[in-house]
Amino acid sequence: MTALTLLPENAVVETHGDLKTTSLKVAEAFGKRHDNVLRTLDKLDCSPEFNALNFEAVDYIDQKGQFRKAYQMTKDGFMFLVMGFTGKKAAAIKEAYITAFNQMAEQLRSSLPILPPTQALPVPHNYLPNFYDSGWLPALYRRCQSETHWTYHIKFNVRPKGGKFCATFELGIGGKGNTQPNFSSSGAQFVDSNFYLEYRDLEELWEYIGKVLSKYGAQCPYNVHSK
Repeated sequence: MTALTLLPENAVVETHGDLKTTSLKVAEAFGKRHDNVLRTLDKLDCSPEFNALNFEAVDYIDQKGQFRKAYQMTKDGFMFLVMGFTGKKAAAIKEAYITAFNQMAEQLRSSLPILPPTQALPVPHNYLPNFYDSGWLPALYRRCQSETHWTYHIKFNVRPKGGKFCATFELGIGGKGNTQPNFSSSGAQFVDSNFYLEYRDLEELWEYIGKVLSKYGAQCPYNVHSK
């Protein structure tokens, strides 16, 4: 067993070029109630500057479909939070988290885009990007069809991961006509079981990206050609 097996899936993810974990993942890793982790976060005695740089309040959708509060945090924020988590098991989980942050950082440094972002361009398999950020795309969130008042958005990124390729998604909701959402799910594994994809074949990954986007009423920026 390696240290990383102590962590839940996707404990550390890339968000807009920064590596983050969430209070939900920390609670799961350390076997704590999420509300207790939130209380610890609210009581952290750090400077406003450090707090602003390393912690961000976000919303996620729970299993009942309700929006709940959580926090995204950087590696520095995570280390500040878990200073008070003691014990042999806690020490092992801290080490695993640090390893995960470092490995993800090295992976991002070694990964370069194949293609710049393009809108709705049909491409053959060998030109599909393995490193891609979509930005917010217009969508329709089928759970809430208040189309006269709200605009729905979806975005995703593609990254290489340990010999495979993965994609993560995020939902956002904003006022009618807005191009950016007012708030988002920020960690879409909490929204839909299809919101984290991982495949060895890049074309297969993009094919399923198209299916997820279609489910949420959004257009895939790449139409995969058949081999």
